[in-house]
Amino acid sequence: MFKVIYPTKDATVYSQYPEKNTGVDEILEIGKWTFGSPSLENDSTVYYDATYNSRAFLYFDLGQFPTSKMTGAVRYYLALRATSAESLAYDYTLYAHPLSGSWTNGTGFYNNNPAITNGVSWYYKDSKLQSGSWATSSYTAGTTGSYGVVPRGGNWYTTPICSQSFSAAAPDVRIDVTSIVNSWLSGSIQNAGFVLKFSDVLERDSSVMGLLQFFGRESHTVYMPRLEAYWDSTDNSGTGSFTEISDEDFVLSTKNLREVYSEGEVTKIKLHVRPRYPTLTYATSSNYLISNRIPTSSYFQIQDVVTDEVIVPFNDLGTKVGCNTSGNYITLDCDSLLPERYYKIVFKCLFDGGDTIRYVDEGHQFRITRI
Repeated sequence: MFKVIYPTKDATVYSQYPEKNTGVDEILEIGKWTFGSPSLENDSTVYYDATYNSRAFLYFDLGQFPTSKMTGAVRYYLALRATSAESLAYDYTLYAHPLSGSWTNGTGFYNNNPAITNGVSWYYKDSKLQSGSWATSSYTAGTTGSYGVVPRGGNWYTTPICSQSFSAAAPDVRIDVTSIVNSWLSGSIQNAGFVLKFSDVLERDSSVMGLLQFFGRESHTVYMPRLEAYWDSTDNSGTGSFTEISDEDFVLSTKNLREVYSEGEVTKIKLHVRPRYPTLTYATSSNYLISNRIPTSSYFQIQDVVTDEVIVPFNDLGTKVGCNTSGNYITLDCDSLLPERYYKIVFKCLFDGGDTIRYVDEGHQFRITRI
């Protein structure tokens, strides 16, 4: 089973503009850039006249997860879709830390002039006019460099920490944040959201890491940031009652897939599996009505029809195809999908222990409507 939730607040904080709030910007930015001439400190470390960083904050309401139904091992992933990337290093790593202090989203845009200061910023948790500054970082900037401004930009726990490394790869983010979310759910630390950033070392050295831009929650697109949860609730009690289809040409159809679903619906979609060209035999009923099953190692994913964005990817925990006494089925959580969009279901079947893979993309489409 799967559940996808979306952030209730997000913002970017900038060391270059330490009081600026960007709580309603459509874009989130993670970056590092330098200005001025380089200079040498203690015979080894080079600092520029100024080094500036930006970090992305995201908060998700974990109460949206049906934790009472999420049995067994649960995996959580933080996903962001990149919209732009400039001057990136060939190899780099992004880190997700759990923030250690609550913050206010604010109503500012990056381009506001004068800057809006009524929400989170590099200096402040809430606003310039309210108490609650981020604590000054424990490290010190180079003696010949200013690190842009006094190092703040949030406070976070050093453990747990999650990361994703890139090597000449697309900059879309999908970080396994299971350890962080489990810490929140257990109550060992308070859920104040994530901060996404480069490492402390890279933020402080002389290298230019470039700029990553991601769609934020205010973009109102299918590319909004999301927190995904997957757990295995598959029922395979009916596997022995159906003959597994061969990996040759077969038809996989849905019995009860509707054209329209409402937000909040959770429903089982029944599948019918048969050879595309059944062997001709004498029988009292049509061979086309006899249902087989696909292998137990079969999965589904959900894509946006217009953009082909994968909203729920193939996953060996949460998107397994089950087989109960009525045959193959999948469980569809409509509340995980943004309303007023068209989606399609794609199937992946592994035969012969995974040596043969078949994909089925045959127009299994539906729409989510707003309640």
